[in-house]
Amino acid sequence: EYQRWAMAVVSYTFPEVKEHKEITQVDVSDIVEPKIGRQSIARPHYLKYSEGVEGYDATWYENYQSTGAANVVPFTGVFAAERTYTFEVILEAKDGYAFARKSTGLPDVTVTFNSTVVGYSIRFDGAGRLVVLEEYDNLGQAKEKIMGVVTYNIQEPVIGEKPSFKAENQREDGLYYIDTVDPNSTKYGITWYEGVGDARKMDENDTFKAGEYYYVAIKVKPIDGYQFDTDSNGDLLVIGAINGNYSVFGGNEEELFIGYTFEKLGEGSGKLNFVDVPKGEYYYDAVKWAVGTNITNGTSDNTFSPTKSCSRAEVVTFLWRANGCPAPGSTENPFSDVPTGQWYTNAVLWAVERGITTGTGGGKFSPDKVCTRAEVVTFLKRAVAKDVVPSATDNPFADVPAGQWYTDAVLWAVEKGITTGTGTTTFSPDTICTRAQVVTFLYRLSTLN
Repeated sequence: EYQRWAMAVVSYTFPEVKEHKEITQVDVSDIVEPKIGRQSIARPHYLKYSEGVEGYDATWYENYQSTGAANVVPFTGVFAAERTYTFEVILEAKDGYAFARKSTGLPDVTVTFNSTVVGYSIRFDGAGRLVVLEEYDNLGQAKEKIMGVVTYNIQEPVIGEKPSFKAENQREDGLYYIDTVDPNSTKYGITWYEGVGDARKMDENDTFKAGEYYYVAIKVKPIDGYQFDTDSNGDLLVIGAINGNYSVFGGNEEELFIGYTFEKLGEGSGKLNFVDVPKGEYYYDAVKWAVGTNITNGTSDNTFSPTKSCSRAEVVTFLWRANGCPAPGSTENPFSDVPTGQWYTNAVLWAVERGITTGTGGGKFSPDKVCTRAEVVTFLKRAVAKDVVPSATDNPFADVPAGQWYTDAVLWAVEKGITTGTGTTTFSPDTICTRAQVVTFLYRLSTLN
């Protein structure tokens, strides 16, 4: 017998060894942490990470320890009382970075979730990714929810007087109270500001002055065993009110503030209860005028919907009401899509008689069709200055060509100060006009008469 000998040479070239930046600390932020009644959210791309780190996966688990990692299933429900939840996130190091390792090969990395150091588990997986778990202990007993309106009365600003720091709760259930030790307040949990926008925080010796807006904010907390009502994302569902007026508010289940801006002192006492029409917005005075003259009542008791598109029926109705709701001279209706007895029927017939509109063609008015900026200013000009030619010949707008059906109307509107366009050289004629823009145009038009 004899042996046959063979020799094989195997070679391998390893990738170039590159220098990398070692990661010893990682912070994962924007984790929506568990609270009773909140929906669990675990999406790695919604989170924020430290330099050189990106998320590979994120998962919530319920009763991770007692179930055992091998059998536990991802949790995608609503967090409940008296349960324990574990959040897992798998992290990858970007090119040019590497997680620090101890001599034993274990991670040498400090990880924080929302700036709190993780104390449960940090390890590497088979691909060298960092697997981090943090446990959120028993969430405790479910709290009763405070629903409805959080409302207070306070002395309104009076010229020459000092601000009041005593507010009276208008609910009898006593489920919330003013945080009188709030260090950020002016006094007793109540803060007064002078002006809007860049407002000045007042002190207790200030006095109210004519010609200024004043804003008050009240810090409120629930009593033990209660929390303010929120949805599954933690957004507040309660409403704030001061002196019977719906107010701005913010906060969370455990604390919130309610605030209200009072009318400019020395001016009319008319008030708006629209939570979506804050003072200081360009359309505030216009909405106040439109409501005061019965041109519109808003879209609900406490909303105006300023950014909502305005329809052709709404625009001619606003214009008709601004002109005193005159009865049309004829009951003849040229439009098949304008039924008798609708809220806009008389307005449309009046607009046709005045030559404000001829409809959209084919015997139709298209009442539900949204109205463009070009259409609105054209309606306005035809209503009050149909045959007037604008005196200015210079056209500042690159998007308003000469000879268009709306060109003279746009130049007239600019000349009269009804609009300045959407930019230095743009009018945006085809852009849909919002409710705020329409009432603002009408308000400015009313000042010309």
